[in-house]
Amino acid sequence: MELDERTRHGLFQRLDDVIGPQYAEALMSYLPPVGWADVATKRDLDALESKLTHRFETMLHREIGSVRGEIGSVRGEIGSVRGEIGSVRGEIGSVHGEIGSVRAEIGELHSDVVRQTRALFLALAGLMVTLTAITIAAITAS
Repeated sequence: MELDERTRHGLFQRLDDVIGPQYAEALMSYLPPVGWADVATKRDLDALESKLTHRFETMLHREIGSVRGEIGSVRGEIGSVRGEIGSVRGEIGSVHGEIGSVRAEIGELHSDVVRQTRALFLALAGLMVTLTAITIAAITAS
């Protein structure tokens, strides 16, 4: 016999008549609020726990596999970045070599300019001395 609200109410009224309202309420409180078919047993809970554990483990393994794949991808990207950094370092080394070469050329150019400036200064000084001597000779001859 399934225990519905109507049957519960009838049972309560009969108990109320036989043992009194206080005892009838106490006894009715021990009955489940639904039918016995809807009450879970320890076996039902164990089966549910087993199903949930299996689902959780399956999902966890799937997620761990996904994370491992992503980690592998990140490692590949890191390797690629390291390769690019090595390439940039090589280019920086090449630029340093070019800067050294330019510095050497500037040093040579500076030496050439200093040498030419000295030569020009000496030539001009000699010219000035010659012109002064010619001027003095022209003044004294006249």
